[in-house]
Amino acid sequence: MKNTLLAAVIVGLTGSAAIAGSPEPYIEYVPMEPPKMDADWDGFYGGVLGGLQSGEVTPGPFQFDAVTYGAFAGYNYQSGSMVVGGEVAAQIGTLDFDPPSYDIDMLVDAKIRLGYAMGDALLFASGGYSTIGITTPATVAARGWNVGAGLDYAITDKFFVGGEYVYRNMPDTIPNTFDMTSHSGQLRAGIKF
Repeated sequence: MKNTLLAAVIVGLTGSAAIAGSPEPYIEYVPMEPPKMDADWDGFYGGVLGGLQSGEVTPGPFQFDAVTYGAFAGYNYQSGSMVVGGEVAAQIGTLDFDPPSYDIDMLVDAKIRLGYAMGDALLFASGGYSTIGITTPATVAARGWNVGAGLDYAITDKFFVGGEYVYRNMPDTIPNTFDMTSHSGQLRAGIKF
């Protein structure tokens, strides 16, 4: 009995020593990609935009179409999925009546934006102030309000593209003889700083 017990202890100790002294088994580790994070919309941003407009001037009414292009800049604050911010866009272009065409010296929109972030997309609604200056035989200007909605999509952590609809109602005019309303669709591309 003693011999059997002694033999079992010796086999157990030598077997353990052999395992302990043997090389470690090779385990191949496969690197995992880090999980993709949702876009961060917090901070300053800027970019370029271009769009088409249609509208009318009353009394008349006189219908017009316009092609505009310009730049925008703004700041967003993000808390969870909610995004709030301000943006200013400045554009120039051509305003086409039937038949004359006039230059848009400057179209400026100052907007407050409220948005909802979903993954890499930002859905937003906006509202604010608009002003336009037009070169005709006389100086023409109009001021009023705007509302709109759009979508920005983050291509990378810094670059985004988007689209936006803006309605403008500008009853405060120089000379004070007309009202101006317009609908516009705009495409945009920007960089987050």
